[in-house]
Amino acid sequence: MDNKQHLRLIIGGFLSLAVVMGIGRFAYTPLLPYMEEATGLSSFSSGLLATWNYIGYFLGALLAGRGTFHVRWFYVFLIVSAMTTYSMGVTESMSIWSALRLLSGVASGFVFVYMSEWLIRRLAEDGRTRGVGLLYSGVGFGILFTGIALPLLLPITTWQIGWVFLGVVSIGLIGVIYQSTKHVTTRSLPAPTNSVGKTKPLLSMNVLLVSYFLEGFGYIIYATFITSVLATVASFSFDVVWIWAIVGIGAMPSCLFWAWLGQTIRKETALILAYLIQVVSLILPIGLTDAFFIILSAFGFGATFMGITVLTIALAKEQQSTKPVVSQLTAAYAFGQLLGPFIAGMLLMVHVETIAFAISAGVVTIALMFVCLSYLKRSGQHAIREY
Repeated sequence: MDNKQHLRLIIGGFLSLAVVMGIGRFAYTPLLPYMEEATGLSSFSSGLLATWNYIGYFLGALLAGRGTFHVRWFYVFLIVSAMTTYSMGVTESMSIWSALRLLSGVASGFVFVYMSEWLIRRLAEDGRTRGVGLLYSGVGFGILFTGIALPLLLPITTWQIGWVFLGVVSIGLIGVIYQSTKHVTTRSLPAPTNSVGKTKPLLSMNVLLVSYFLEGFGYIIYATFITSVLATVASFSFDVVWIWAIVGIGAMPSCLFWAWLGQTIRKETALILAYLIQVVSLILPIGLTDAFFIILSAFGFGATFMGITVLTIALAKEQQSTKPVVSQLTAAYAFGQLLGPFIAGMLLMVHVETIAFAISAGVVTIALMFVCLSYLKRSGQHAIREY
């Protein structure tokens, strides 16, 4: 690809993840407090809706990893994501909401895995792998957009209009995505090749799968309930939904930062640092409801959750470059995600608000310890072999 085509493909990937992840998947978080207030949606039901979405995400990731799909399926699932977002605002049926969140999850899981494999291979072919950070920054862009647009829109309208508005925006972005990616077809993708001349990662694929599963379980509790819980336990001089914009501000540049840091120091060391910062961010809202600490927590969370994704996928690609590792990792991540909101939702039913965040921090701490111990063990073995 020439420079212009390369840039267009990155823009298409960036906007694809903004549509299916930043909007289609995560718009639920800032809209949830308004839905609960207007419809009487319980914490258990809101957790169940989130779980349906993550079941879909799990299924979509598995589907994308089963073989080579024609590029048309990429566009089909983009449209599914936009239409399910739009349709959330035209019904108040719990059963229909559940079906829509399930379909939205399938679309986001498929597009995330498909675009990751598609773009990473093309960039690797052209020797421009640094562009991967820009791809995943699309998630932060979508979060930032919803975090700014919804607080401006919802005070003067309804939560239904919020969903409809985001669906219409998503449909418009799909037109831009098509124009950016139509020059590339699946037939032009090179076959994956073995990594040559790279230092073998000090974290095995099994360690990456387990830690990523735990990260999925832990981070999603915070990502799902941060705005709805803060609406009940904290008081701010501004709409609590603005906290979601802070998450987006942290997330958007984070992929580029962590990709750069992983090149500057070992990726394993950068991953451990990202986990450590996230654990601190998850702990802050427990008993600290001052706006300063909440903003710091939201920014730290936003700055790490996609960074962990970038570093984990990069390490897995170095470990097993000829296998569909993005699908495997995303399925493990999604399995953790579908458990987290369900369990947290049950806890929130008995009005133990901050215990959900304590569980979130505890599970991610286990992931951090698991990665640290494995890293220390394998680096020690490596040092002995070198000696």
